[in-house]
Amino acid sequence: MHDTETSDIKKTSIVFIMHYFGVRNDALMKQAQNQGSTIISDVTHLLFDRVGLLEVAHKSDFLIASLRKSGPFPDGGFISSLKHRTPQPKHGLRETFLVTRAAGLLSRGLSAERNFSDEENLYFLKRAEALLDETMPASFSCSYLSRRLSKTVAVDATASVIRKNIDVLAAGLQPFSQAQNIPTVISPYFPCIFDSVESRDNVRSCLASNRFFFPTHWPSAGLSVVSPLTTRSLSIPCDGRYDETVMRSVVSIIETCLPHRTSRS
Repeated sequence: MHDTETSDIKKTSIVFIMHYFGVRNDALMKQAQNQGSTIISDVTHLLFDRVGLLEVAHKSDFLIASLRKSGPFPDGGFISSLKHRTPQPKHGLRETFLVTRAAGLLSRGLSAERNFSDEENLYFLKRAEALLDETMPASFSCSYLSRRLSKTVAVDATASVIRKNIDVLAAGLQPFSQAQNIPTVISPYFPCIFDSVESRDNVRSCLASNRFFFPTHWPSAGLSVVSPLTTRSLSIPCDGRYDETVMRSVVSIIETCLPHRTSRS
């Protein structure tokens, strides 16, 4: 895995490609295709880009995505493929999970009423949760609730909200960030790149003090290629859970954190 599009990759049987901030890593995909590798693409940031998602799906053997990063989903993710049959659990996961968890909840009720030990019900509940791990990866790797919710998402309407949020962030953060606003990109995260790691950390602390907790998607540890993204970026969530008012609040806080910045780096 690399964070640049021009890096050479060693000949290998499997290549895992992350398409960050809605930008497709076409160069790396082409290299992987030319050497006949199995391509696994992380499309979490492409879920609201119908055209880009389909193009990546056709060039990849498998797609994976985190639902939690993409909208109001409690948990989970999925694996999918246009070329191969999606891996399935070895047994009826939902039925076994519900039966085991029900046994744990029933045992908990009896324990509370009769002052029994919690060891039995905790065993059942832990066993139920372990079932989820044993069947990974699978289309059932997200919860039943998340699977139902994913079928109700209005993709076009959500993409429109994200687009507006991105426009607000791009306009407001222009004096402070080196990130470019790419009109074709619809990603649940906006990349804000500062002139130094100190500025980024200061902004992140200020946002946290105002109860905005934003991730740094590109930690330097483990990456073989030096990039500005490894030390100076802040990923600002801008998915359909938020509106333009929230984005303006974020911009206002960043302006307060960096009051002396008046021109773009």
